[in-house]
This record gives sequence, C-alpha cells and structure tokens, in this order.
Amino acid sequence: MNDKQWEDYKSKFIELAKLNNKTQKYIDQNINYAFNLFQKGLPIIYDTTHLGLLTGIKKEYIYLVVSSPRHYYRHFKIPKSNGFLREIDEPLPNLKIIQKWILNNILQNVPVSPYAKAYLHKTTLIDNAKFHKRQKIVYKLDIQNFFPSISSHMIYKFFCEAGYDLKLSRVLSRIVTLNNGLPQGAPTSPYLSNIIFKEIDLKIAKYCQQHKIRYTRYADDLTFSGDFNYNKLKTFVEWNIQKSGFNLNNSKTKILPKNKRQIVTGIVVNEKLQISKNERKKIRHELHYLKLDTNKHLSLRANNEKAQIKYLQQLLGKINYGLQINGKSKELLLGKNFILNILKQF
Repeated sequence: MNDKQWEDYKSKFIELAKLNNKTQKYIDQNINYAFNLFQKGLPIIYDTTHLGLLTGIKKEYIYLVVSSPRHYYRHFKIPKSNGFLREIDEPLPNLKIIQKWILNNILQNVPVSPYAKAYLHKTTLIDNAKFHKRQKIVYKLDIQNFFPSISSHMIYKFFCEAGYDLKLSRVLSRIVTLNNGLPQGAPTSPYLSNIIFKEIDLKIAKYCQQHKIRYTRYADDLTFSGDFNYNKLKTFVEWNIQKSGFNLNNSKTKILPKNKRQIVTGIVVNEKLQISKNERKKIRHELHYLKLDTNKHLSLRANNEKAQIKYLQQLLGKINYGLQINGKSKELLLGKNFILNILKQF
C-alpha cells in the first residue's frame, strides 16, 4: 500500500464509520492502529472476522483451530540421515491456507538477521558455507530442539510488537503454534524461527565482530570460523541463548582445525568449496559402472525405462549440485556430459 492508497483507505474507512454511527474516538483509535501497521508494511487486520475475510477461511473454522489446534494437524514420522526419526506435524489444508497467508503477507515483510542463511528466498547452503572458506578453525554449535523451544508466548509477543491487537495477536500465535512450540511441518515455522532468533543473532554477531570471528546460522546450526578462543565463545553463546529460552546440544559441538576436513552444512570449505569426499566417492562409483557397461548397470538399478531415466536424472541432480558448489570440477563436468549423452538415447 503506497501513500495514495493509504489516503484512499483512510477516507473510505472514515466514511463507512460515520455511516455506521461510530464515534470519533472509535475512528481515531482504528485509524492510528491501521497507520502503525501501514508504516511497517504489514497488512491491516482488525480482528478474527477480518482475518477470515482476508484468508478466505470462515471465522468459525479459525476459532476451532484456536481452541483445539491438535485436531488440525496430521502427525507422522520420517527417517533422518542419522537413522533416527523426525516427527512432523503437517497442518490440514484449510489451516495451511491460513498459515501460508500469514507467511506471505505478514512474516516475509519482517526483516531477519543478515547472519541467518536458512529459509530465505534465493539463499542456499552455499551462501552459508562460503563465509567459512580457508579458516584456521571452524567451530560448530547446535541448538537443541530448536522449533519446540520457540514458545507460543514468544510468538504472541512478536505479533504484539508488530502492532497487532492483543486479542488478534493471541489468535495469530495459536494459529502458528502447537503444543506451545513451532510445529515441524507448518509453512510459518521456518521464517518465524529466524524472526525470533534475530535479536540473539545480532548479540552473537557483535561479539564476533569484536573478536574477528566469522558467524552464520543455518536454522539450528551455528557456525564460527577464524582464529579465536572457542571456549570463551561457547560460554558467551550459551549464556545468551539460555537467557532467551534455548539450549545447546553439546553432543553436536565440533571443533574443526584446518588440518582436518572442515564441513559446513554438508560442504567442504578447507581450500575451495566442494561436496564431501563421501558424496564424490558415491558419484564416482556410479559413473564407473555406467561407463563399464551402461546397459547392465541401468538394468541392475531399475527394471523399466521410466525408472532408469529417473535414476539418471537423480544422479545428474547430484552432479549439478556438486557443480553449483565447484563449477570447475573436471570430474563432475565430464560426468554431467556423460549422463546427458545417455539420456539422449532414451
């Protein structure tokens, strides 16, 4: 909404309010409320009924979600890379529509810390890793139970500080939280985590600037690099995040000196950015057997043409990802051309 649109909105609001015999006090309060949100680039929402009109979801449904959110999620588990299971709470379709509206119209208009590298448009794992290339020490800390640690009260406080009515802030916070935390599976959770952690990011970054330490955060992974006293750094970080309701997962703390493989969000950063040695080995293995006997290897990998194409496309995707990180890799470039030539034969 630009200035002209605001003036049009204001005039129309006053006109309708007077037609409905609203007092001047009512008009002034609502215009001030709306202008505060307008100045921040946030959508003007007066109450739950208004939210329902904006999202296209009936207010009665919203009230039901607010009173009993547990009934509006599908709970399931998916395997993690470490063999454990990740619990997912996926919102049901109408709730997801509301959450996506909140994400697109409210949350994404709120700036986050420049040190946050996850869940942002056009930001990748590479953007996180490249800051830590060729450093004496890479030091990694992990936040324990990141999403569940972000409480409903933190979210409520955010919406209040954004300028929304107290009752509406309570409704909004209930819509995007579950069991007093951010649900893993809701579209709003990732960006909200960046918003809530912004203040901590800035405190950590200030300390790092004073001590010439590089700092980025990818979701719950905090990465530091340079030449510094990591014990003092950890004490500072731990004290600050605990004050804000978070804890470190000490079992995931890693100190990576330059004479060892330094991996940041799955990318090796010692001298040049590249995929891990294990991933390169897997790709090399697949390419070797494809070159040895293409038809035989494809038949072992998949039992029909469609599945074979899918296998080749997946392998090509891994190679392309490696080239995104290191576009000069001759091995990957040759492998890409080889796969593309096979695909042309289908």
